[in-house]
Amino acid sequence: MWILNETFKRDGFSSINSILFFTVNLKAEHPEINKDLLVWANSDRVASLKCPSKLLERLRELWFKRVSELTGESIDVIFADDDEAMNKISNIK
Repeated sequence: MWILNETFKRDGFSSINSILFFTVNLKAEHPEINKDLLVWANSDRVASLKCPSKLLERLRELWFKRVSELTGESIDVIFADDDEAMNKISNIK
């Protein structure tokens, strides 16, 4: 997320406030979870211009449903709501 935020601070991206990052076929690891993970992370540069949470929830819900249909695997949702938890996600492969 840091790389995306730094990229969009540059000139030419001033109208982009919300960033959504997700992996489709790249799995990640977390030391406290014994399962490969897909990553879904969103961020807003200006808090007062946040993307509507209902929109993000619906996008995530429908995306996970579609990925589950395509792969035949259920998708567990685990929320990492702070930087420390996000920083533990590694080895996107």
